[in-house]
This record gives sequence, C-alpha cells and structure tokens, in this order.
Amino acid sequence: MAKSNRPERLPKGHHLSIHYSIEGLIRLAERRMFYLASNNRPENQQIYCWNCGYEKTQGGQKNCTSCNEPLFPKKFLISARWNHLQFDNTELFFRKDISHPFLHPTLDCFFENNIQWSVVEWSSLDFMLNKSAPLQAECILNIAQRTLGLIGYLHEHGVALEEVHPRNFLYNPEIDDFIFFDPDVRLCIDTPIPENERGYEVPSLAQTLLYLTSVSDHELRTLLRSAIEGCFSSAYNFGRAIEKFMSRGIPPTKYMDNISAISDVGLIRNLNEDNWNWTNISEYCNMYVVADGMGGHDCGEIASQMAVEIICEEGIKRYQEQLPHSIDGVSLDQFQEILHDSFQEANNSIKEYSEKAGSDMGTTMVSAFVLSRNGQQFALVANVGDSRGYLFRGGTLHQITKDHSLVAKMVEQNQITKEEARVHPHSNILLRTVGTDRNVDIDVFRVGLQKDDVILLCSDGLWGEAEDEKLEATMHSDADLSKVCRTLLRESHLGGGRDNCTIMLIRV
Repeated sequence: MAKSNRPERLPKGHHLSIHYSIEGLIRLAERRMFYLASNNRPENQQIYCWNCGYEKTQGGQKNCTSCNEPLFPKKFLISARWNHLQFDNTELFFRKDISHPFLHPTLDCFFENNIQWSVVEWSSLDFMLNKSAPLQAECILNIAQRTLGLIGYLHEHGVALEEVHPRNFLYNPEIDDFIFFDPDVRLCIDTPIPENERGYEVPSLAQTLLYLTSVSDHELRTLLRSAIEGCFSSAYNFGRAIEKFMSRGIPPTKYMDNISAISDVGLIRNLNEDNWNWTNISEYCNMYVVADGMGGHDCGEIASQMAVEIICEEGIKRYQEQLPHSIDGVSLDQFQEILHDSFQEANNSIKEYSEKAGSDMGTTMVSAFVLSRNGQQFALVANVGDSRGYLFRGGTLHQITKDHSLVAKMVEQNQITKEEARVHPHSNILLRTVGTDRNVDIDVFRVGLQKDDVILLCSDGLWGEAEDEKLEATMHSDADLSKVCRTLLRESHLGGGRDNCTIMLIRV
C-alpha cells in the first residue's frame, strides 16, 4: 500500500485557531479531511461576533456589544488541505469574499501546523460523497445548471477552478438541494478569466454528474460524455446545451429503486484508485463494472478508469456488430463472447498504454451483463483479480467469482483456512490482473436470476474489511438499495477503511 501523506487527525477538544474547538473528524475525501467544530472556547475572555465581526464583547454576555445580535453557540465544518500548491490561490479566493446563491460562503481561512484550514457554517447538512448513485435526471440537470452558473460568475470575477469533484457539494435534506463549497482554485486574478480558459472545469463537472446518472438515462449520459470529451468550449456553451436538453422535457428516471453504487477513498488512502461504470448495451441488457487500480503501482487510477471506460465502449460496439448477423437476436452465448472479448480488449489496451508510457500499471476488474432472454433473466459475470461478484438470494449471500490471488489458491488447496487468508501476510499478492499481461485468462460465470435477486459487485475495500456474514446481514437489513449501499460502506469503514471501497448493487 502506498504511504499516505495525510496529516494526523486532530483529537476531540483540540483548540484550532482562536475560535474553534474540534468535535470530531466526520469525513475523509481525496486531498481533504473534514472536521466538525464549535466555538465553545470558555478560556476566551472576549467573544467574537460572527454577525458583524466585532471581537471584544466580554465573556459571559449574551449579545454582541457592537450589533446587539445574540451570541449563540455555533457549529462549523472545517476542511483541511495539505497540498501547498493550492494554498495561495485558496487564500486569494477567500480574500475576494465572493457571494453567490449556490456558493456556501467561507467564513475563515488560515494556516496552522503547515495545513490550510477553511471554515463554513454547519447545520443539518450532508456530503454528496455520502449519496449513492443514481439521482433523478431532473436533480442532475438542476445541479448542472446551478454549478455552471456559479462557474460563469466566478470567471467574471477572476476565479477559475481546478476541478469540480463530489467533495465540493453539500446536501441539505431540509430543502432536498445541493450547494457548492470549499472550491479547488486553479487561478485567481484581478481581471475576468480569458475566454480560452473558460471550458476547463466542464469535463470534471460532467464526470461528477455522469457517476450520479442512471443507466436508463441514455440521452443525458450521452450529453455528459460529450462534455467529458471536450465538446464545449465554455461553461456557458455547456449550460446552453443543458437548457436545450431540458426544454424537450425530462422523463422520470427508471430503475431508481433497483440499482445503486458508491465509491469512497477510505480512511487511510489519499487517492481513490477505484472506478466504476454502468451502461446500456441493448434494450434488454445492461453492463455494470467495478475496477480497482493496483495499489503501489504507477497510475493505478488511470488503469482502472481506462478499464471501465473501454469495456463499456467495447460492449456496445461488439453488440452492434453482432446485430446484422443475428436473425433471431443475439444469443446468450454471443453475449458471453461479447463480455469476454470486451474485457480482453480493455486488458490489452491498458497493457499497450503502459508499455508506451514506460509505466507499471494494472487493475482488477469485475463486470456483469444483466439481461433478459425469452422471458428469463441471466447474469454473465466476468472477473480478473480479487474484485468480486456476489449473488444475494433469499437472504443468503453467495460468491459468484473466484479470487485470482495467492491466498485464494492456498485456501483452495487446503493449505490455509478462509479466516487465516484474511490476515495472511501475502493476502495482497495477485496472480492475475488486468493490464499486466496480454491476453489474460478471464473467468466468466453464467447465473440464472430470479425475482428480487440482488447482484453485488465490489472491490476488495469492501470484502477485505467486512466478512461475508456481515455483508449478508447488511444486504438483508433494508429493501432500499441506496441505504444498503451506504451501510455497506460504513461497514468497510468500521472494519478499518484501509483501502478504497466501491460497491454496486443491481436488483432483478
């Protein structure tokens, strides 16, 4: 596992700056730590007024000496960042004091212990990071419009963002809406951002929204993919395309209750090297895929991203190539061949890329076709490495795939038990991975499905931290797959959260 440069977490009660008392670490994200804090500092002889900024109200008074506003206890969300390259632009942005309806205002920004701290007011909010996909198309488009409006406003005020990431959104359940906060600032100048720089944020925003978009929202996914590929030169142009899309009417999102996915950096790592994707292959076949970039290798996150993108693209292309030659429709055997060959194409493409780049990169991957044929439903599940596919049926969890790892082979040969495998010093040694050799051996499993079956695809950040019995109990705990997804992620954290964790659930 790559060494983390994440700072040591602050203990409860730690005094930060002159105003804040830490109540606890409440969320980790890539390149961020988020703390809940209060202004409970009894040792301060003078009280700061967050309404007018007056600093000299004497301790014990109930109202501000300057503006007479009540001095209520306050809660704060404080983000810690440790990438020094962002420090100057973040401070410049804070000093601009920009106000916008979709921007949660930064109350304070300061340096302490070689870390930059940004403070916003906290209430009954939640992180977009805690929301599982998918969201309704209407919600996706609303987030897109409001974020693009904010980006355009920032451009006029000399601010350009580095990226738009799920960690930059907070969710307010009281009004069922999102708000932007804690931006990653790329450029902060005194003049408006030049026109040729105004499309920079569009691909990362579209990528964030694509992850939240249902497999059934085909046209919206196509629009977002075009934005990812750089088809819009500015936030304004992308916004006009969104408006045009919405003017045609937005049908309700299908499958909202029957699919769910979430990915998380975990409690130790700095970077999430997992990736996932889902796509529609035909009117009766969807593809789902989870990939885990190999820790300790170069560009693991690139390998996993390439894997999930290429296998989906190849799946669609190979299905369409089969159609003209299939009078009675594409057979189950042909679908299995499409899945296998698409998987292999992803493997060989990554191998070719790594050779040209002189890089040592790879990923594990598990993928499933879920399809209907002649009134029956099937899953075709393929894997390489130790990302797993499970079937949950009748309250019991069954592992479909087989791990291609040293300890799995030792268990199979009765050299060690499953329990010993979990703590074995060589548990991280993989015998087969995607992108490290050409024409890798791919296992493909065919599973007949029944009503209410649930397929679970996941990286080892889930099953490596929570035993199958715990996963089974969690799967049985709620009919709402989005809640089950979030509970499974919580079990990964309770188990130690030592790795990235990606979870995908598909109900028949």
